[in-house]
Amino acid sequence: MTPNQFHPLIDRIAKGSRAAAMKLQCLQCVGFERDFGGKTCPLYLYRPYQKSDDDEPEAETKEG
Repeated sequence: MTPNQFHPLIDRIAKGSRAAAMKLQCLQCVGFERDFGGKTCPLYLYRPYQKSDDDEPEAETKEG
């Protein structure tokens, strides 16, 4: 059963939103928690609640 707070997401799915369908699938898979730590999901690269690459610090390289 989907918690009430996600019913607007279901409404968007009914209107044809693929992104909303993917978000709901991810939420159902992790028990409606947004903390996801596994990489076994085939949709892992497309998960909706991830940090962008811009949020990650760049690795420094040493030359010499």
